[in-house]
Amino acid sequence: MSVWVSALFVWLSAYPMSAKDCVRGMCILLSVQFGVPLYGAHQPALVQGLRDALYAAINEIKSLTGENKSLREQNGMLESRLMEFNKLKEELKQKDDLLKRANKKRRARTRAHVETLALLASKEEELKCSDEKWKRKYDALE
Repeated sequence: MSVWVSALFVWLSAYPMSAKDCVRGMCILLSVQFGVPLYGAHQPALVQGLRDALYAAINEIKSLTGENKSLREQNGMLESRLMEFNKLKEELKQKDDLLKRANKKRRARTRAHVETLALLASKEEELKCSDEKWKRKYDALE
């Protein structure tokens, strides 16, 4: 039924015409659809066919309106989820930056500690050598 209604609207919008011509065109199109002559004893059937087509079109419009409303609600939910996702993504980026800075500080502190230990080891070795040198001198004096 909706194919006929769509065809009717396309046909009516394609040609500029008066209201009388428009009604005549609708009657012709619907009489072809229902197989009923335009005038005579079958006219109530044509009127009923027109009425049925009109109700079907109204019901289809209501259905499409409901679907449209549902789609708009889904779109609104998706937009709110997208905003929440973007907010969480930004928070994650900030926390990643904080972790990178903390890791950089920790590595620098570890590197400094290793360098200090290496310096301490070298100074202990120097001290040990110096102690041995002084011990030999002391032993040589005795």
